[in-house]
Amino acid sequence: MVKIVDMRNGKMGGWISENYMAFVRLAPWWYTVLESITGEEPYEEPNKARKNWTKTELQEWLSVRELDWNGGVKILRFRVDGYFQQCGGPPPVPTASGVGIDDIYRLIRSLLRVVSLSMTETVTKVLLEE
Repeated sequence: MVKIVDMRNGKMGGWISENYMAFVRLAPWWYTVLESITGEEPYEEPNKARKNWTKTELQEWLSVRELDWNGGVKILRFRVDGYFQQCGGPPPVPTASGVGIDDIYRLIRSLLRVVSLSMTETVTKVLLEE
């Protein structure tokens, strides 16, 4: 439990309301790190002959396709070349699944809004429309 100013005078006594108030006061600070999150850059294949790819470039090529990227340079090069020679060409890079940064921001803002509304004595239509 995070101790904060007692809210008993606001008719919200008890340890539960104190935890809610602590969360509402600390959440903006906790979530400031979200501002530094950037979306993943799309993968770009190295702009040189495949025989000159480094171990890191070979590992990246395999990992973005969710393929086994363990091994030495010779094994990785053999594996990548095998994918390029297979019927139909190499496997495509899977499309990203999940949520974007904007969705995370909206979720946090909504969460803070719900918690703040739950701390009011009465919720009016005006409060809901803000």
